[in-house]
Amino acid sequence: MICFIKRLFSFGLACFFFLSPMCAGALAEPLAGGWSLFSDFPAAELPEALQKGFDDNFGLVGASYQPVLYLGTQTVAGLNHLVLCKITMVTAEPVEIFALVVVYEDLAGDVTLFSTNSIDFVSLIEE
Repeated sequence: MICFIKRLFSFGLACFFFLSPMCAGALAEPLAGGWSLFSDFPAAELPEALQKGFDDNFGLVGASYQPVLYLGTQTVAGLNHLVLCKITMVTAEPVEIFALVVVYEDLAGDVTLFSTNSIDFVSLIEE
């Protein structure tokens, strides 16, 4: 399952980062041989309950979650949603990371942030 998610994620990244003309702004000044990740993303289309959770930032402070790519769902006693997010830490000098975020939606339609797994893009590329 992890291998499938990694392949799906890699395909999504290739399509999104390298083929999307809408991603024009880059983060910081690139170093020779270094990667620059885009900072301006089109909004990911999300189901209504999930979008409400992101709009409310899941009631969390200290970081903002921007959905970049909606990857899929898993049926449990409700639904788990898998979303690639750009997370900005609210600090004096904001820190941005990318993460696979799992959001649980219960049978009543309430959503909860279930897990966040940060992604190191450089190590993925160098494997």
